[in-house]
Amino acid sequence: MTAGADAWNVVQIAELIRASEAVLLGALRILDVDARATMPRHATWVLSAAELDDLRTMVFEHAEFAERLRLIAEQLPARELLAVYDDVAAGAAAALADGILDPTTVRLAAGALGIRQGCAALADALVSTDVRSAWSELTVAALLNAFRDVDQAVVTHLINESGVDPVLTWAAADDETIRRVVVVLRSYAEQA
Repeated sequence: MTAGADAWNVVQIAELIRASEAVLLGALRILDVDARATMPRHATWVLSAAELDDLRTMVFEHAEFAERLRLIAEQLPARELLAVYDDVAAGAAAALADGILDPTTVRLAAGALGIRQGCAALADALVSTDVRSAWSELTVAALLNAFRDVDQAVVTHLINESGVDPVLTWAAADDETIRRVVVVLRSYAEQA
């Protein structure tokens, strides 16, 4: 793997751990402080059906995070890793261009990329893969706005130039719309 891919994997791990922590803290808020093996003999607690359902959902979500963390961790190098922003951006751009199915990870990658680098990587993904079919809740505007330090005027320009409804989800976009978007993204990415 390259330094960029390794650095990107570490960033993904950090973000997944943060998200997992939030889920676990939510689960702890549901659980009574006495819900433990060493609970006092006089203690009682009750969890409603809704709380149990929320708890179950959180545990399943945490399990998904844990599996994703395991898969990414298996790819970490056995050597020291020194990473700078450019490494992370290169790894995120390569991952986005190769195609990322998970919309949350797509937004994470976009957040590591400036708009020009991001437009180039997104155009490559849209042309070479069908990952957009998994982006059923990710709108065109939401993804373009996720790029690092993006100017709203640039997003508006890209959307207007491609003739796309900003609330259109990527999964709902037809092939002709995607072709127009790719042309606009590549044109913007190649500007000096």
